[in-house]
Amino acid sequence: MRLLLTFFATLILSVSTARAGVEVVQTFEGDGFDSWQAVGEAFGLAPITGRTEGLDGVFLDYSGNALACSGAGGNESTGTLTSPEILLNQPYLAFLIAGGNHPGKTEVRLLVDGKVVRVATGRNSLALRKEVWDISEYKNKKAIIQVVDDETGSWGFIAVDHFVLASHGKPVIMTRGRPAPQADVTLQRVPNEGSAATVAGLSFKEVADYTNAGVTSPAALSISNNGSIFLAETHRNRFGVEDDRTNLYWYHDDLASQTVGDRRALHKKWEAKKSYEWMTAKSEIIRRLSDEQADGTFAQASIFAEKFNDLLDGIGSGIMAWDDTVYYACIPNLWMLHELFIRNIQNGH
Repeated sequence: MRLLLTFFATLILSVSTARAGVEVVQTFEGDGFDSWQAVGEAFGLAPITGRTEGLDGVFLDYSGNALACSGAGGNESTGTLTSPEILLNQPYLAFLIAGGNHPGKTEVRLLVDGKVVRVATGRNSLALRKEVWDISEYKNKKAIIQVVDDETGSWGFIAVDHFVLASHGKPVIMTRGRPAPQADVTLQRVPNEGSAATVAGLSFKEVADYTNAGVTSPAALSISNNGSIFLAETHRNRFGVEDDRTNLYWYHDDLASQTVGDRRALHKKWEAKKSYEWMTAKSEIIRRLSDEQADGTFAQASIFAEKFNDLLDGIGSGIMAWDDTVYYACIPNLWMLHELFIRNIQNGH
């Protein structure tokens, strides 16, 4: 018994020691990359949750709920993901890595004084493994971490997760583990293509999509008295409606803004980095589906109103149709729209 107790005490001490002295740098949880800067299309707009469109298969052994991956758009896309400056206040840097084995093309780099001092690449695997770097010679220096994808061929992507600084060479990084084997099943989209699907006594039918009606990114809808559907579509998210986490240069100015005028001055100040043309290139749209058919689909799809692309416009995500009036909330405005008024605007009157 004494031997058994000694064993468990040693085990607990070993685990506690492995977890102690660990400082988290980045976990890639949430809807963006925090203060890390993504350039190019490869990393998309946010971390992924195990699977991404364009790549076959599911990532394994990552930490938490998400990881960063350069597979957005498949092998062909390229880009970089770069950390802010980090103080190397511990002798070890550890992280999880998977993806393609292309030295110089798909890799994680540590840069100190602008020079690459450590690199790691994937091993043509979707299972993340732990990589630990001894960085004791650079302790108390500042560095940046850069995740690079410059490969467009097979395994042309890289995946990373959970960067930590550690006081020892065996830091514990908790991972999700591998899911239990599942029975072979055939997945179907609900509603089923071309027919109505029933779930818990309710019937669902697809009445409009991008192919047959041009519907894109609907954020809200309203059904008018005559049965037409008015859709508030958002097209300006990250294309005019920007995320501070990818534009940290204006972060403090944004926090200090108290009026619409302040925000307009902010964009004037930083126009060299985010041009007026970029900020106004896309418009929020109100789309109308009308002439409902017997099967619940709509014969007509048209743009009811657009040109909501002022420097400060969007996201448009609130809409209510009543009689001949459509009320539309598109920050910073609340619009009351009539058909005649809309025609005059679109004709330039």
